[in-house]
Amino acid sequence: MENNEINKYRKFMLYEDGNTYMFENTIGLDQITVSINDHDIYIQYNKLKRRIPFQENQSRVFNDFVLGNYYIKNYYHDKSLLYSKFIWKNKELKKFNFQTKYGFVQFKKINKIEQVQGIAW
Repeated sequence: MENNEINKYRKFMLYEDGNTYMFENTIGLDQITVSINDHDIYIQYNKLKRRIPFQENQSRVFNDFVLGNYYIKNYYHDKSLLYSKFIWKNKELKKFNFQTKYGFVQFKKINKIEQVQGIAW
């Protein structure tokens, strides 16, 4: 990760120790955290979490994340959140899509899907 990319987002930085940079942004009730080191990127959006191993496209993942080039789909049964999916808009990053199940997911019919656009920093 180049220093000039990290410097653009210093106002959101929580932590830095030379090898690890942690950024956090809160917009309304949504909390976004991204942590970068030499080995991986760790992304958390509310309860959705994903560790992405270091690859040559580490800068691309970071930049697309802070630019909001993703969306999240929340799947509900009545008012209970069953699971969420984090989906990248960039086709090259689709392999890093992930989902989180909340508690024990029973086989209930999904009757509401809510899509949340990625939040640009």
